[in-house]
Amino acid sequence: MSTSSVSSSYKLSTDANGRLTVTGLSNSGIDTDAAVEALVAAKRVPIDRLETKVETVDKQIAALKEYQTLMQNFRTAVDGLRGKVTFDKSGSAFETKNIFLQTSRLDGGTASSAANLVSISATNQAEVGVRSIEVLRVATQAKVATGAAASQTADLGTAFGGAANSVSGSFDIVNGDGAATTINVSGTDTLQSLRDKINNANTGTTKTGVTASIISVGGTQNYLVLTNDATGEPIQIGNETGGVLSTLGISADGGATFSNVLQEAQTARMAVDGLKDPSRYESHRFANDTASIKSLVSTAPSTGSFTLSTGLGSVAINFDTTTDSLSDLASTINANAAAIGVEASIMDDGGGARLVLKDTNGGQLSVIDSDGLMASLGVDNDLVVERSSNTVSDLFTGMTINLYQAEEGTKINLQVERDLNGVKDQVYAFVDAYNEMRRFYNEQNLTAADGTKSEDAGPLFGNSALKDMNTSLRDAINGDVEGLGIDFAALSAIGITLTSTATLTDPLDKETLQIDESKLNEALLNNFDDVRNLLSFRFTTDNADLSLVSFASTTGYKNGGYNLEVTVAGGVITSAKLDGVDMQVSGTTLTATEGSAKGLKLFFRPGADGTTNSTFSVTQGVASQLYDVADKALASGTGTIAAQLDTFETRTSAWEDQISRMETRLDLYKTRITAKFLRMEESLSQMNSILESLKAQVDAMSSSSDN
Repeated sequence: MSTSSVSSSYKLSTDANGRLTVTGLSNSGIDTDAAVEALVAAKRVPIDRLETKVETVDKQIAALKEYQTLMQNFRTAVDGLRGKVTFDKSGSAFETKNIFLQTSRLDGGTASSAANLVSISATNQAEVGVRSIEVLRVATQAKVATGAAASQTADLGTAFGGAANSVSGSFDIVNGDGAATTINVSGTDTLQSLRDKINNANTGTTKTGVTASIISVGGTQNYLVLTNDATGEPIQIGNETGGVLSTLGISADGGATFSNVLQEAQTARMAVDGLKDPSRYESHRFANDTASIKSLVSTAPSTGSFTLSTGLGSVAINFDTTTDSLSDLASTINANAAAIGVEASIMDDGGGARLVLKDTNGGQLSVIDSDGLMASLGVDNDLVVERSSNTVSDLFTGMTINLYQAEEGTKINLQVERDLNGVKDQVYAFVDAYNEMRRFYNEQNLTAADGTKSEDAGPLFGNSALKDMNTSLRDAINGDVEGLGIDFAALSAIGITLTSTATLTDPLDKETLQIDESKLNEALLNNFDDVRNLLSFRFTTDNADLSLVSFASTTGYKNGGYNLEVTVAGGVITSAKLDGVDMQVSGTTLTATEGSAKGLKLFFRPGADGTTNSTFSVTQGVASQLYDVADKALASGTGTIAAQLDTFETRTSAWEDQISRMETRLDLYKTRITAKFLRMEESLSQMNSILESLKAQVDAMSSSSDN
């Protein structure tokens, strides 16, 4: 008798719906791990589907963020073209200026290059036009020195030829604000330590404004030099004790005057824009005022006369330039023309001298130059502007002038022009940024020949939010600006058009923009204001006391313009009505809170008490409209892109939570079925043991029977 052993074999599989099928159960061993994995895989199918959805939306989120970056770049590109209002006009490319410099002389001499005389920078506040300056003198720093010291390192007494350690005392340095700092000098001080003390005092909030340095001419010739850090201001030293200023050779009268002046402080002087001073004349600068005029100016007439006239009368002044000096001429004028209010003086001008004539009554002084002496001396009544610094930023609005060198008689013409190339570059930047967005949109929505979604299409294919943003941008691009003449109401007027479909070779270029550069150049050169009106928000009014503060996307054009009625009482605005509707009044700021001008803010300068009526008009240019579209799309929290991202992220977050819960349940399921299989294996093992035992007994009985 024979008995076969029991074994079990099977095959587990899952269908497309995740249902488990068990086949082939036989008497072979069981692969428990494979069974568990198959069962878990069947349960995991819904999780895999959700993970696929999350992956798809993650791609959409990444694509939308890419578009968000493109939109931000686009908003930046149109920002400078939209007419943004800023105090310094820095927000508008149409206000950017270029400066061109040119020099000339009327006396036939050769003018230096403008770059050798000045440098000029301009902000957007600079006014278009031509200005001129003539640099008569540059500002200089005051410099004074000690006497010669035999050593930099020996004590001051020894260094200046006295007894050792004999110099001690103090003196004050007074800064430009009148604050005094005391410099204490001890017997052991050297030239170097005194330098350091003075420089240490030139620090902090009350610094002296004076810097000390040492010039060593030779081993026994060392000078301590004091320099005022500021130009055009004298060095002020006083309150001496111990006679230190005198011993050091700085001042013999306690600082009232200096013994060793290296350079006088002087202001910068300029003649500006042909402005005249009717009551004052001055000559060119000459080496001195005591030499004969003929020796100073060889072309001066030898003898003759000129006439001075004021409201009090006229006086003829005779001269002989072979013997008369500038001082002599001044004395002659004072002796003869005082009765008509004319005073002559010699002005010390940085190592030179000028003859100055003025009407002491402040009236109009006239000079009749009969024989040409005044012309040879360069006498004129140009208005002289003085500044303490060589950096002048308050002469012309929006311009900073750095003076390098004086050249009397040389006129520097400043031509301020609009930066047309800057505007052109900004227009190209706007078009390029728009095309980047449009190409992205086209890529997302690629279709096959039959009109269905192309396999190359992006993850945002058919996305409604993306479509809405593209439509808003396209409408602004293709539309006309309300309120502008027909010739400059659309972008085509300045050479910006849609790429021709007939020449389209790349589907990504569909409805992108192209620029006719020659047409844009012509428009900028000949119709600059029209180009600005086409692109920017524009505000025009008939009232000089009314100006634009800001505008909003809700501020729109109104046919015939707006009527503003402002009432002032006691110098204060008490009410403002726009087309009969109350505006919000805050000091001098008027805000439209409703109607077609909603969001408009105006500044009104109150005049006399009463009611003032004004009219104004506004237009929203293409760049202004495009900026509003981009700004709304990019608005944090409420914008189209933020809302769409929030939708995507909320959806994926919910799915990820669901996946997490399902994963937890799946782990529990796996634990349970694993335990069941283990118990089954234990039972089968016990059964196999019994069977083996029974088989052994049967085999033994069979063997016994055969015997």
